Amino acid sequence: MSMRLLHRSTRTLMLAVFGLLAVTTIARAQTDPLPSWNEGTSKKAIVDFVQATTTSGTSKFVPPGERIATFDQDGTLWVEHPVYPQLMYILDRVPAVVKAKPELAKVEPFKTVMSGNREAIAKLSLGDLEKLAVATLSGMSVEQFAAEAKVWLETAKDPRWKRPYTELTYLPMQEVLAYLRANGYRTYIVTGGGQDFVRQYAEKVYGIPPEQVIGTAGATKFGYDKSGRPFLTKEPKMTLNDNNAGKAEGIHLMIGRRPYAAFGNTAGDQQMLEYTGAGDGARLMMLVLHDDATREYAYGPATGLPDSKVGTFSQKLYDEAKTKGWTVVSMKNDWCASIGAAPWSESESLEHCRIRRGPIHKHNATYRADGRASVWRAVMGEEVQMRVRILIAATAMTVAFATTFAHAEMTAEELAEIAQNPVGNLISVSFQNNTNLKFGPEKGTQNILNIQPVIPISINDDWNIITRTILPVIWQPALGPDEVALAASVISNSMRFSRRPNQVNGSWAQAPSCRPPRRATLNSAMTTGAWDRRSSCCTSTKAVLGFTEYSSTTFGRSPATSKVARITTL
Repeated sequence: MSMRLLHRSTRTLMLAVFGLLAVTTIARAQTDPLPSWNEGTSKKAIVDFVQATTTSGTSKFVPPGERIATFDQDGTLWVEHPVYPQLMYILDRVPAVVKAKPELAKVEPFKTVMSGNREAIAKLSLGDLEKLAVATLSGMSVEQFAAEAKVWLETAKDPRWKRPYTELTYLPMQEVLAYLRANGYRTYIVTGGGQDFVRQYAEKVYGIPPEQVIGTAGATKFGYDKSGRPFLTKEPKMTLNDNNAGKAEGIHLMIGRRPYAAFGNTAGDQQMLEYTGAGDGARLMMLVLHDDATREYAYGPATGLPDSKVGTFSQKLYDEAKTKGWTVVSMKNDWCASIGAAPWSESESLEHCRIRRGPIHKHNATYRADGRASVWRAVMGEEVQMRVRILIAATAMTVAFATTFAHAEMTAEELAEIAQNPVGNLISVSFQNNTNLKFGPEKGTQNILNIQPVIPISINDDWNIITRTILPVIWQPALGPDEVALAASVISNSMRFSRRPNQVNGSWAQAPSCRPPRRATLNSAMTTGAWDRRSSCCTSTKAVLGFTEYSSTTFGRSPATSKVARITTL
């Protein structure tokens, strides 16, 4: 290849890079850190707080080392009704305890639990429950407790949703956790539940490591087994009652810093929020109000909701929140979706978002069949629709201009040369449209248009770099009256090395390529990238024929996001 052609290819690469950077910038402008939240004061309070405390040079800036946020768990991060999950674990453990100590079968409250009478069990006093907790949560090594708790968590299912309890987390709150961590905050669980119990799943479910879980803790005793191996035994006495005032005390004991943000949902979280709000600078205090009986549960008794012994949100707490400027989150009005691993089908999830209530309803998130938010937000309004149009136009202009610039002054000989190896030399743009029929609650049609420019860049006479960008543009039926659902999804880029042809009628390549890590969600644990290995060959006669063997390793920050895929295409 002539040096003039090589220089043109270099300029083509520069134009393509600048163009794609512009397109990526436009796409990022549409990123929503909290896609499952409806636009409103609650969502704005979170975003404003994060921006204020992470913008250097301002009076509200918080140094990274001091950024701490605390979260209650039951009713704040996952479902707590009709019975706390850990209480279900305790009740399920009673038969094993009675089997080991048969004399307990005739003693209350074990006798009532063994009877299976739900009404009688529901009437057990706090003292009865404490007796059950002591019997089922102590007298064993910490390793034995962990093993039994993990088995229960993997097999036990919520009676209403018929799903494991660990799947019944609130998607909007998962997004808040991820959003705060992405901005340098350390997130802690501060729960009235058992500390050792929550530590078994907190990292897998919430991305919160065991050392950042503070809960009601029992004593342990050091000892040695028969082989001389040291171990800890769980003792039947409490060292920390992490509820009410105990939450503030536990925060000081375990963290040693006052949080800048605190989230709860009951009177048991009151002192934690008061302690957080008493600090200097910007602070965020939020309470989740369960007022959506359709998608989850409705209980209070604040604002006239039904009273409840589980997760009590009193009118007194509600009034204090309003007086002190705390944010009360309405599950019904502020959340477009509630449970992350939704017990609804895809169409039902969309329907719940479509009929969402509240004065502000211009924001939608879309959901896959498992109920989790998809990697793109449905964009509403003329301004955002215009951004999508600009994005598409910018991509097309970049490719068209780069192609014209690279080939405008080529001689007939140069054009003939590159025509002998079209895959390795020619810039191409493919348009792939996928149509999904009977989509959503209205049984409409969804179209996904993948715009895929492929741009080869010559390094020297022997090697090319072939870049490939995929820009998905999605249109689907509107989720509400007078709304449009149009979006650009996550842009993916890949690059690989290709051997230039040894003969005029064919080419081959076997070389590594890399797709840089990108986030499909705000959860850093879900960030993924990929290393690829490709082997390909191509022959050009009257038609271009070839095949590609493709091996890809996807890597991520959790085992769930790391896998190997192998695809062979003809």
